[in-house]
Amino acid sequence: MLSSGYNTTKHSLKLSTKTAGPDLTFNTSLTDQVTGDLKASYKGQGFNVDSTFASSQKVTGSVALTELLPGLKTTLSATVPDQRSGKLALDYSRPHLTLKSSLGLVATPKAECSVSTGAGAFTVGGEAGYDARTSALTKWSVGAQYSAEGTTVAAVLADKGETAKACLAHELSSDLTLGAEAVHKIKAGSTTFTLGGAAKLNGSTVKAKVDSTGLASALLETEVQPKAKMTISAACNALDLGKAPKVGISMDVKA
Repeated sequence: MLSSGYNTTKHSLKLSTKTAGPDLTFNTSLTDQVTGDLKASYKGQGFNVDSTFASSQKVTGSVALTELLPGLKTTLSATVPDQRSGKLALDYSRPHLTLKSSLGLVATPKAECSVSTGAGAFTVGGEAGYDARTSALTKWSVGAQYSAEGTTVAAVLADKGETAKACLAHELSSDLTLGAEAVHKIKAGSTTFTLGGAAKLNGSTVKAKVDSTGLASALLETEVQPKAKMTISAACNALDLGKAPKVGISMDVKA
């Protein structure tokens, strides 16, 4: 609620269509330059194939096997012309357990792993990354969450122990949710706070937030016509209203 959907750095357009063969998705965005990509996806019996052609002259392909074992998804992916992009990913999901891992297919690979488990209203999890080239941990984080009766409380220790986060979300009604977040940078000794909310109004979604640095943001997500969704985001410095606000517009159209 306090992060998802806010986009004031670019304008973007997403067009997707389903065919008898592959599903096609076209994405384009405008910042100081125009970028875009075309993605083709095909789902078969027990496998998925995806290919993405980007304006940066890169082609990414992946093949996923979904029926090797119950709950296991195995994905092999690579990007051309990046010779070090080959990756093997394993996703395993069962009741009360989710495990994700990836391994670079090079002589000195990077490996990442995340795991989460829960019982009742409690969920705990963690992630870690390791680079064999430097023989060092590239990241690690741990977190815990409690959800009950419309209230969710979460705590995370991230950035290899350098950042501590605490979050609270409370559902006042089916149409209105309020939230708060505190982020403490341990080495810098600095703390920021964010307050926000989300509401559903006449089929649209409105979100707003403000943080302790004075940055205020808002967005409106609405269906302009069937299968066409528009999101308008805006942000400004509430402590310096002389600065022009930033605005981003996104369109998602499905044919």
